[in-house]
Amino acid sequence: MRDSLQSELLRTFLAIADRQSFTLAGEQIGRTQSSVSAQMRKLEQSLEVDLFVRKPYGIALTKEGQALEAHARRVISMLDATPAVLSRSSLKGSVRIGIQEEYGSEILMTALTEFTKSQPRVDVLVRCLLASDKLAALEADELDLAVIFEPDGTTNGQLLTKEATVWVTSMAHSLHLSDPVPVATYVNAKWSRDFALPSLQRCGVNYRISYISDTLGGLLTALHSGLAIVPMSRSVVPIGCRELTKSDGYAEIDTWQAVLHRNPLTQSTAAEAMADALTIAFSKHTWRI
Repeated sequence: MRDSLQSELLRTFLAIADRQSFTLAGEQIGRTQSSVSAQMRKLEQSLEVDLFVRKPYGIALTKEGQALEAHARRVISMLDATPAVLSRSSLKGSVRIGIQEEYGSEILMTALTEFTKSQPRVDVLVRCLLASDKLAALEADELDLAVIFEPDGTTNGQLLTKEATVWVTSMAHSLHLSDPVPVATYVNAKWSRDFALPSLQRCGVNYRISYISDTLGGLLTALHSGLAIVPMSRSVVPIGCRELTKSDGYAEIDTWQAVLHRNPLTQSTAAEAMADALTIAFSKHTWRI
C-alpha cells in the first residue's frame, strides 16, 4: 500500500512547479537542492510515477505531475485554512456567491450544507451567472465570492480544479449518428462560437443548431428529450447519458479551470468561511480530466 502523502512533500512539489527548478524551489522554501531532490524521489516512489521531465534550462511537469499539481493545491489550501476555520464560531452577517449553474446541484449543495451547520446565523445569497456577469458583479460590489470558468493556464484567483468540456448524448437516442447532427448551444455565448462549434468542424462533424438556451437546464431538456447533443463539463454528465469520444468521431472541446475570485472590498470573515467551504466541496467532487 502506498504511504500517505505528507504535506511537506506537497509543499516542496508545488514550489518546484511554480519555479520550474529544484534549485530555485529550494531557495524559496529554505532547503538545499539535494534535499529537494531527495524529497521528490520519495514522492515519486510513493506514487509510483514520474512527476518531472528534465530540460536543459529547468524542469517541466509530466502529465501525472500536472494532475498532482491541481490536487496538491486544493489539499494545501485546505490545510492552510484549517486553523482559521477552527477559530470561527457563530459568525454573523451575510455572504453573496456567484457560481456556475453546473455546480449548483452537488458542489454548492455540499458547501452550503456544511456551512449552514457551522454558521447558521450567516445569510447566504447565491446567483447563477455567466462568467462575464460574475466579474462585473464583483467589480460592482454585488458579490463577495465568484467561481468562474477560465482558460487553462495562469490565473490571479484561487484554482479550485481543472476539467474538460465534452459533447454528450442521451443513451436512449442515437443523435450523434444523424447527418447533420442536431446540437444545442447557449444564447449569445462566445464560448460556443469560439470553442464548442469549431470542435465539431475540426472532427468533420456536419451539424445544425437545433436548440438554443440561456441555461444548463435548457440544454439538459434538449439532451434527455433527444432533441440535441450538448456540450458540458465531463464530471456532470447525467445518468442515462454518455460522453461522445474519439471512437464516435468526437473529441474534447477544451479544458478549463474553475477559479475562486474574491471581492477585495468585502474581505469578511463570513466570506472567507464560505470560501473554505467551497474549496472543501470542490476537493470532494469526483473530477475526470
